[in-house]
This record gives sequence, structure tokens and C-alpha cells, in this order.
Amino acid sequence: MKTKTQKLLLDGYGSFLGMEKSCFVVRDKQGNVEKYPLFESEIGEIQIKSGNMVSSGALASCGF
Repeated sequence: MKTKTQKLLLDGYGSFLGMEKSCFVVRDKQGNVEKYPLFESEIGEIQIKSGNMVSSGALASCGF
């Protein structure tokens, strides 16, 4: 079985990357929310540009 690999890109201004119930959660400045479950697909890369925020919980999960 091949694992799906995802890439998270926060290239706009005012986005937030956090954790919620074993999911990466991305919120933009308009209030839109996208969830990426940790165990359904592999997050191969996360790109964050200046002007965005990352929670300490999301940083710790990136280390695993």
C-alpha cells in the first residue's frame, strides 16, 4: 500500500498552523479551516513564509 504524501504551504499573510485532535489545522485570515490528519497521510514538507504563525504543538509534531 502506497502512502499519500502531502505538502503544506502557508505562503499568504496571516495564516496559522496548529494542532487539534491528532490533525494539523491550517486557518487563514478569512477564517477558512483545513484539517490534515497525521495518520491518514504523510506530511512530506511544510513551507511557511514570513507573516504566518505556528503553534508549539505543531512544531513538536513536525519533529516526529
